[in-house]
Amino acid sequence: MGTSPSEPVFIPGDSPLQAFSLLLLLLVHDRILLTPHAFERMKRTLARLGLEGRIGILDCKAGDHPGLWYETNLETLRLAEEAWRAATAGTAHLASAYDRFFRSDKMDVFLKGQLALELFAVLLDLHLLRLTPDVPTRAALFLPDTPLNRFAMDHLRKTRGFSPNASWVMSMGWLALPLYYLWLVREVFRRGFRLGSERKAYAVARELSDGFGRAVLRDDPMVDGRGIQPRDVLFLDRSRESPHPAAGECPELGYDLQDLDTLPIPLGPGAAAPLLFYFVRPVLDALRLAAQGNLQLLPAAAFFLKQSWPYDVLLRSFRVRLISSNKDWGDVPQTMAANRHGARSFLIQWSDITAYPEIHHAFIAHDLYFFWGEGHRDFHAGHKKIAQPLSTGCIFKASFLEQRRRADALRERIGLGRGRAVSFFDTTFGDVYEYPEAMFLRYLDSMRLCARALPETLFLLKRKRFWLDSYDSLISPTHRAAYRERWDALRTLPNFKDVSGSVRDPEALIAVSDVVVTLAMTSPSTIALLCGVDALYYDDSGNRQHPFCRLPEKRLVLDAPQALADRVAEILQGRARPTQLLSESDLRPLDAHRDAGALERIRDVLRAELSSSK
Repeated sequence: MGTSPSEPVFIPGDSPLQAFSLLLLLLVHDRILLTPHAFERMKRTLARLGLEGRIGILDCKAGDHPGLWYETNLETLRLAEEAWRAATAGTAHLASAYDRFFRSDKMDVFLKGQLALELFAVLLDLHLLRLTPDVPTRAALFLPDTPLNRFAMDHLRKTRGFSPNASWVMSMGWLALPLYYLWLVREVFRRGFRLGSERKAYAVARELSDGFGRAVLRDDPMVDGRGIQPRDVLFLDRSRESPHPAAGECPELGYDLQDLDTLPIPLGPGAAAPLLFYFVRPVLDALRLAAQGNLQLLPAAAFFLKQSWPYDVLLRSFRVRLISSNKDWGDVPQTMAANRHGARSFLIQWSDITAYPEIHHAFIAHDLYFFWGEGHRDFHAGHKKIAQPLSTGCIFKASFLEQRRRADALRERIGLGRGRAVSFFDTTFGDVYEYPEAMFLRYLDSMRLCARALPETLFLLKRKRFWLDSYDSLISPTHRAAYRERWDALRTLPNFKDVSGSVRDPEALIAVSDVVVTLAMTSPSTIALLCGVDALYYDDSGNRQHPFCRLPEKRLVLDAPQALADRVAEILQGRARPTQLLSESDLRPLDAHRDAGALERIRDVLRAELSSSK
């Protein structure tokens, strides 16, 4: 859709509530322009309000400026404390009030994380406008009038000399309060109440996420049949979104299952205090924040209460000692709800989290966090609160060794025989992410170059979205023709095979591979290198933050299709061995132990934790 220089641009930030600020602007303007990133964040709300037809999308994307996504993340993290002080002047009491009720010390991490998301969204959009020709000279730029947005504009004026013709529109953050109460009343009527104070006890509770079909990436890695038995675990489903596919397997495996979205509210001793808190606290917050003329934190507080509420209901219905998190970002409300009821949260690292300093992974809080190594533990060390960070080693190595022992069966199943194999892994991509579609197309080019240059080698592809037949639904109309040309050409090659539907475990494919390649600085290549398998990364997005990006002389990271194809050929011909280029000082920060005992260490700690909390 074309845009006119006279049309105003709106910078909404991260909150969908600002769609209502946009609605105010549309009372006096026929059409408003958004960046693609802002439109992606707001499109569901815009659709519900029937406003999509009056929105134009600017032709400016982070992927057009290699490195911008990473630089803006770093900029946001550097500014986090200063932004917190500027945006919450006189309102820091909010964190202490929640900490007292939840018997925790983590609310500031949650609030800072929410502000960081908002700041990143605003800074990214402003940088895109700054870097897009003629946009700064358009008729008007509008932003919601919040302390954080004024801080961001002032920061760019001082550091970049960027002073567009900006105007302020009323922020709609105050709508968080009535919308919260509509949600809460609906929750109470939907759940109903339950009389009685008897509570069944469990060692661990966990929301279903990965299911039970894989060796490591599954929902019950803590169950060892010795310390923690299936009967000790309560799995949680969220039926409001849609029943989890693995829910039906729980009874067959001996696990109890509870729907977290329909669990009745227990009435009994101690029930009054939480009900009063969830019903009264938001009004008190709003009145005090309004008196100080700063409602910046109100949407974050309402969001926190909506996230913690289901776990408060759960932990007043059952006695649970450990809550297993299935998110490597967020879950602060879950952790604080656990702390209020005398439980603790734990998280097992399942992927490489050193790709780059990233705001989602920075502001987290857990009681126990099982890291692969100190390099992961120390990432974002100044922003997160982990009571017990424990370095246990990479959790995939034991399964990798087992898969290698059984490699002949997998080789036969995928038609590999005794030949050589190179496995390619993808990741989430798109023009509103750090990895644009054009980068993915170049990755397809690299696969085709490799397969044509080495016809005796089998090239395997494992897609992250293995449940889809192809990438067709993930490609925008802009790149669809270019994608179809590449995909069709690749699939006709006799030595290329898509094994996404037949190989679920990444470590299984790594075990039968001579070389592993990943799109961007993502986990499969890191896991391969930690397991002693040669691996490379394809990344032309401008990322210079991963530890292996800082070793250019080792040529682990390639940013051009032909360069990647040449490097793969060198490895297969024995002229290069990435695993031999990495020293212990390169590997141990990412994997604290050379052995394959990570999961046993984790289970030992959990058994000790449960024994001490009896």
